[in-house]
Amino acid sequence: MRAWSFSDFGNSGVLSLRTVPDPEPADDEVRIRVVCAGVNPIDRSIYTGRFPWISTPHTPGVEASGEVESVGPLVRGLEEGDRVVVYPKKFCGRCMNCIRGNENLCLENLRMASEPYLVYMYSNGAWAEKAIAPERNLLKVPRAVPNMDAACHAVDGLTALHMISRASPVLGESVLVIGGTGGVGSFCVQLAKLQGLRVSALVSSPNQVKAAERLGAEVVIVRGDSDFERKLFDFSNGEGVDIVLDTVGASGLEAGYRALGPRGRFVSCGVLTGKDASLNLLRLYCTEAAVIGSTGGSRAELQALLSLAAKGAVKPLVDSVFDFAQLKSATARLDSHGRLGKVMLRVGRD
Repeated sequence: MRAWSFSDFGNSGVLSLRTVPDPEPADDEVRIRVVCAGVNPIDRSIYTGRFPWISTPHTPGVEASGEVESVGPLVRGLEEGDRVVVYPKKFCGRCMNCIRGNENLCLENLRMASEPYLVYMYSNGAWAEKAIAPERNLLKVPRAVPNMDAACHAVDGLTALHMISRASPVLGESVLVIGGTGGVGSFCVQLAKLQGLRVSALVSSPNQVKAAERLGAEVVIVRGDSDFERKLFDFSNGEGVDIVLDTVGASGLEAGYRALGPRGRFVSCGVLTGKDASLNLLRLYCTEAAVIGSTGGSRAELQALLSLAAKGAVKPLVDSVFDFAQLKSATARLDSHGRLGKVMLRVGRD
């Protein structure tokens, strides 16, 4: 089979397309023929060296959907030809959090405070024609959900759904989504609207405004707008928004924290614009605001998201789709300013 891999950390130039043997599943594992894979900022972090402990050569690709090709002897719930999506979090299934259904916080992860715990950081990923995954990490894809959509839900859709859950929303509350047309942010807008929330969005460039409106945002503000606070306070009846869903990192805290109203909840899921930010503690305790972290989501949440997708209630915003051999063009698009949604890789035929 063919696979994109790297032996030394660096920019996308370190990636090369190689012919390698097909991977063989262990007793409780499944080999899938990859149909679609995402091109995610996490993948960029992998090949650029944010996680220097990753053994090389390594194939990135944390988001994947495809078809079961072969199964290990202990696999009982899947068979050849089943359409599946990979639940991306690595988990033990035995610890307190896993037993409670919080697999995204598996206590087996010794680096929980600083790094995600993903299957395809510890084994070769989905930027390959075939990949291996434990049976417990595979969910069947409903007939009505295309493989492309399923791969988009695996990380970005799941992250968005979990962020909203962490905010404990109440019907009719107001929300600001920072990065409202990104991979995660575009899901946040749709899912917040679906839950009966009033949605506003902050985007990085004017070409993203109409896309955010189509997703369901009532008010869309371009970063750098001098009327940012006035527009948000008009949107929230002068009270400040109830919830901020920040998908971008340090710069999101600077913008979103000011927009929070009394007892507002600020939920953060990433560090794309930096991991360190300062917080005004006086404002924090005077307004009884809450700052909440959110990472990934559970298997049950991914199953719920697939059910919503099967009903047509949520749809990924896909910026561009590249053929397998065009991976380096896909990574360049990931870095482009003004991108609208997900960058995807078509690996095999549906």
